[in-house]
This record gives sequence, structure tokens and C-alpha cells, in this order.
Amino acid sequence: MPRIAHLLPALVKGGGERAAVDLANWQFGQGWEVAMIVGRYADEALLRSQLHPGIDVRYISRRVGRFGIYPAGLVWLLKERRWLSGFDVIHGHLSFSAAMLTSLGLWRRLAKLRRPALVETYHAVGMPIPAYARAVHRWMARLRDGFVLMAEDCHWREFRMGHAGLVEIIPNGLAALPALPSDHASVLAFAELAQLPTKDRIVVGNIGRLVAERRPELLAKTLCCIGRSMERSIHFLVVGEGPERAAMQRSFADADLGNQIHLPGLALDPRIPLSLMDLYISLNVGPVTGLAGLEAVHCGVPVIAIQLDERYASGADDWIWSDQSVEKVAAKALCLLGDSNARRELARCQRQHARACFSIEAMGRAYERLYADVLAARNGPA
Repeated sequence: MPRIAHLLPALVKGGGERAAVDLANWQFGQGWEVAMIVGRYADEALLRSQLHPGIDVRYISRRVGRFGIYPAGLVWLLKERRWLSGFDVIHGHLSFSAAMLTSLGLWRRLAKLRRPALVETYHAVGMPIPAYARAVHRWMARLRDGFVLMAEDCHWREFRMGHAGLVEIIPNGLAALPALPSDHASVLAFAELAQLPTKDRIVVGNIGRLVAERRPELLAKTLCCIGRSMERSIHFLVVGEGPERAAMQRSFADADLGNQIHLPGLALDPRIPLSLMDLYISLNVGPVTGLAGLEAVHCGVPVIAIQLDERYASGADDWIWSDQSVEKVAAKALCLLGDSNARRELARCQRQHARACFSIEAMGRAYERLYADVLAARNGPA
């Protein structure tokens, strides 16, 4: 079995971090030797506690902040280069790890080493990244043995076509989550914390970091459009933290919906807020949704999405309907909210599809094949 080290900036709540942890756990369960290299320390209740205790976790620094890990990481690489060279694959996730992989790639080239192979998963697909940042990342990607996009992206299409042997698309996968009953004690306590009414209400929700890259303004516009058009008592549950929280509250206040938005902060177990939702509004890139959207599907919550790929047109075969227009997404939501049978049938079909196509096993096997390919290429003739 190959020796794999995953590289992350921090073990905090986020789609990229969650995907890395789930993949590491699956690989360890397959008998692989797995390590997790983490740039900086964070509250272990956020994500560290979800890693299998048998996985070796090493922190680059427990004291530096978000940007201090970059110089600290370079020093750490120099000290630990011998240990790192014992791995078959170093698999990086997110921007800090991209910089670290680039340094490793340059060092490996100078030292004329075959190992370790370097793989990166680019988790910012579809996000509003500045053009200069994408250009830098494309340059760095050329120093990888494998570069993975979790979805098709109009900004990366040309690069992918020009580097067919380097770039792979591997959708995120997720272990099946058993849903919690709506009268579970933890669900009732969370509803009280969020100040949600207990009776005669419809809840539309979302889970994610409230940061600009996740386009919370699109979510706010969509939810406000639903709220202005819905005659029944409707409430919006947006779970997560971030600097855009206040802006979202202002959007609802400006729409005279301030009493209908509920922002309870982080939830360590996503099943708890999902058990309160009648409909989930996700963000899609093409036909692919994020991990929180997959969690909603696995918990039996019907999902529709705001489409971030401006060139993508949702088709009849899409398992999650999406559109770039917030007005059209709101209209679709209103149609579903008025028909409980349609919501139940949509939730059933989506869960069946997700279990077949977006499981942790499917994602794990895809990475297993990728690792085998890049290691075979590294072991070829010098």
C-alpha cells in the first residue's frame, strides 16, 4: 500500500478540509499508511476530532496565524525533507498547500529525486478568484504530477485541454449520513438556539462559510426573493461563520425580512440543522455541488442550486436543478415549497443518485487510480 501525506493549512470547517479528512480516513481504513501535515493549530473540535486516531497528525506550527504559516512552512520543509521523501505521494489541498507543493517540486527537481509524487486538489473551482491568482496557480500546477479539479470549470477548461495528462476531474464524495429525527433532543435544542418557530413554518437553508469566495450575496438575494413572494410563514436558516455575516443580516433587514433570517453560527454536526430544513439552496459548478449540498442530500433534504458556471445550462438529466438567475432559482424554490410530495420525491431520487455516484468509495477509488498513474510515471526511465 502507498504511503500518503495530506497537506492542509488548518483543520477547520470548510469543504476542502472536510474532503481531505474524509479521504484520509477512507485511505486509512483501506490499510494505507496515512499522515496529515497541518499548517497551523485550530480548535480540535472543528475537524481534528473527525480524523481516525491512527492517522499521524503533524503541525507545522501551533502559534502562527493564517499568513505566518507560509514562512514557517518553508523552514519546516527544510527540516523535514528527509521524512517527507519517505512518502510515495504528498497530496495538497488549498492555497497554503499549493505553495508548499511548489517548494517541494523545486527541491525535488534540484535534488533529482523520483519521490514523493506531488498531487494537488484545487478546491476553488467556480469561486470568484482574481485572474492574477488563477494565473499563478496555473503556473504552480505545472510542477505537479497530478492536478485535480473537483468539477469542470470554465476558467480551467483551456488549461485542462492543454495538459490532458496532468489534469483530472474527481468529484467530491461523502460517506452516507443517517438523518436525525426532527424531534431529536439535539435538533430541538438547536432550533431553540436559532430562535426558529416550532410550528407552522417552512425552513429554507444553507450551510457554509460566510466568506466572499462562497458568494453569500447570491444566496442572500435568492432567499430574499423567496421571502418576498412566499405567503406562508417561511424562515431562512444559514449555518456558518465568516466576515460576510453582517452583510447578510443587512440584506434581510433591507428586504424587511429581518425576523425571518436565522444565523446561529457553526454547527459541528450538519445533520442537526439539516433536520430542520424543508429545502436546501446550494451552489453548483456545472452539475457538481459542494460537500454541504451532498450532506443535505444524504440527510433527505431536497436540493436546488445557484449556478456559478456562467456557461452552463441545466438540463433535464441534471440530478440537482440549477440556474444562474436568482429569480429563477427563487421561482423553482417556491414551486417546490408549495408541493410537499414533489419535495419528497426529489429528495428520494437525489439520495439514490448520490449514494451511487458521489460516495466516499467512488472518490477514494478515483484517487487510488490517480496515485497509481503518477507513481508509475515517476518510476519510469529517468
